[in-house]
Amino acid sequence: MGRDGEAAQRHRLALAIAAETGDEDERGRAAAALESLG
Repeated sequence: MGRDGEAAQRHRLALAIAAETGDEDERGRAAAALESLG
């Protein structure tokens, strides 16, 4: 797995954590990070 794959995996994990915690700020940061990947 390349660097991009690892970053995408971390972002998906961040989204999952945000969904679990219901943290709107964290969800927004995770969504923005995912969009920055393309």
